[in-house]
Amino acid sequence: MLNYIQNSRSVSAVDEATEELEVYIHKVKTDPEVRRSIMTFGDIIDSEKREAAKDTGIEYIMELLNDAGDVPETVVEKLERVNKKENLKQLLKLAARTEDLDSFEQSLDEILEAEEKED
Repeated sequence: MLNYIQNSRSVSAVDEATEELEVYIHKVKTDPEVRRSIMTFGDIIDSEKREAAKDTGIEYIMELLNDAGDVPETVVEKLERVNKKENLKQLLKLAARTEDLDSFEQSLDEILEAEEKED
């Protein structure tokens, strides 16, 4: 239990008690209602600003990609999964010079894969 508490990673959940604790922690981390209830007002404002900036970045990327052709819905869904501001900036630059939606989507997949490995 102490190892799990110190590391707070799912790989540290090695017995029934820590696995159960991991389930509850995952629910708290992913449930928007629970997250909002423990956030301060400043946290909520910061979160909303980040979300608005992300939405704006995705809109700009989509406008640029639409110049290259019809953007598949899968690309939109993948863009919404990008979490890091730097990665959205990188994708915006790539969208500005892309003429091939397939290569853009491949780069997007690579970025998402890298983000998942970091988490």
